[in-house]
Amino acid sequence: MKTTLALTVVALILVVLVGAVTLSQTTAMGPTAGAPSPIEATQSFYDWYLDYVGYQPDGTFHNAMVDGAYRTNPDLAPEFVAQIDDLLASFKGQGGGYDPFLCAQDIPTRVTVGGAQVNGEQATVTVSTFWMGNLMAHRFEVALELREGAWKIVDIRCGAGSHKPLDARETAQAFYDLYLQVAEQRNPLANGLYRDLPFLAAEWVAQVDEILAGFERGGYDPFLCAQDVPSEVLAQLATVDGDTATVTMGTSFEGHGFTVDLRAVDGQWLVTGVNCQRK
Repeated sequence: MKTTLALTVVALILVVLVGAVTLSQTTAMGPTAGAPSPIEATQSFYDWYLDYVGYQPDGTFHNAMVDGAYRTNPDLAPEFVAQIDDLLASFKGQGGGYDPFLCAQDIPTRVTVGGAQVNGEQATVTVSTFWMGNLMAHRFEVALELREGAWKIVDIRCGAGSHKPLDARETAQAFYDLYLQVAEQRNPLANGLYRDLPFLAAEWVAQVDEILAGFERGGYDPFLCAQDVPSEVLAQLATVDGDTATVTMGTSFEGHGFTVDLRAVDGQWLVTGVNCQRK
């Protein structure tokens, strides 16, 4: 009896130990519940990075590379921080260099985070950068690894980058980024200034000419479907059918939006119309 009881106790202990090891391994291999995905971790970093760069309310100019602020960002793995330290140190005295987080020398107008390829504890996320009025987008890769239940950026592969024409959604966003930028300085509708903006098909420019000519007093902005200029216009959803597309746009005005029609011409998307009544 004593021998049987002892064997039973040992067996139970082994079951508990194996279960604990299995649980520990499962926890180590998988992300913590509620932890950001690879895309969310990448987006978190670039949201912080772009918010940090530029003039602050106190009048000082902040640069995360110059200030070394990137060293404390929780989305970066320690060895990648050390790698950036070494890279920036190598730029000193050369009178050049580039931003290793943006794979560029200048700050882009917009950064978007695309899809992710996940393989176990490793992931690759595509990032696209856009510059005002540029018909091309620059894309590069961000590599992440799962560390203690959280995704950390371990590399940014600028060498894997490429320049590609904007798709329909990106074209609509690029046009409105430029339009709002111009509107901060002067009225894009005044003196036909909109006619010189990129991304517009000739027939839509002619239609806008007619719309504006029909206004006797007052009117509205046919690009914004509003009388005032919103602080932001965001492309939300694109529906593509061959060489035509419709992009749903939202604005900073509550409940306000419209759709933009586009057509592909020689590999480039052009705006052919703006519908103030959403489809």
